[in-house]
Amino acid sequence: MKLKLSYSITIYLIIVFIIACVFSNLESIREHTLGFIFYLTLIVIAFYFFLSRYSCKLDIDGSILHIKYLMPWNKDIHIDLKNFKYFDYGRGFYNLVSEREKGFMNLLRYPYDTIILSEGPDFSNNILILKVNLRLGQFNKLLNYLKAPVGLKLTDSNGSGGYFW
Repeated sequence: MKLKLSYSITIYLIIVFIIACVFSNLESIREHTLGFIFYLTLIVIAFYFFLSRYSCKLDIDGSILHIKYLMPWNKDIHIDLKNFKYFDYGRGFYNLVSEREKGFMNLLRYPYDTIILSEGPDFSNNILILKVNLRLGQFNKLLNYLKAPVGLKLTDSNGSGGYFW
């Protein structure tokens, strides 16, 4: 079985935002070029940090998980899922009604989702923490794929160190 998931939609929104900003401020760009570039750069960095960090393409081919991050400072990941039997996850602020939320309040939560893989249900050995930012709805598709075709068991790491709470 194979699963392919694409980059977060917010990456495309950043590009549209930059183009719209440039075209809507053509007059002020001529007069205040450096200021415009400075503030546009700050806004794009903030937008990336709060909405698109850990944006990635994700492929599962058989039992091999490939995560290719958009930005080069996040190293690409290749994992054999046969080495793990259990997983847990935490949701960022995109899913406002999740029972597995990370952070304190809805708008103060982390801007990405997290998956923890482990050999045992107590999350005491061979733990791998993956941070991903996928399109809306694709994270649930990933969770269902990890449960059914791959055969990982969902368990709660809260009692075993509480990675999210």
